Amino acid sequence: MIVRALGLLVLAATSAHAGASFDCSKAATPVEQAICADPALADLDGKVAAAYTSALQKLAADPKRRAELAAAQRRFIAQRNSAFGQPGFSLSGHLSQRLAQLQAAIP
Repeated sequence: MIVRALGLLVLAATSAHAGASFDCSKAATPVEQAICADPALADLDGKVAAAYTSALQKLAADPKRRAELAAAQRRFIAQRNSAFGQPGFSLSGHLSQRLAQLQAAIP
């Protein structure tokens, strides 16, 4: 019983952020393909998605702030997509920055 519970905890901990926020078999854009090709980027993308979902849940009672957060997330994704492949653009840095913003925005 204890071993099974520990196994479930390990599985939950490793799968909570284990991979991209989207189905990699359907990765259509170059940035999605890059995320899926790199386990560290996929993990970071999953963490951004989890932080965004958590922030949305925390703002459940505030439709205006939820809408602002959703708009900011759309801008983040659009910027990520348009800047990917440009000189000086770091996908890892961009994802890390967004993760930090999401974590700091909604305590």
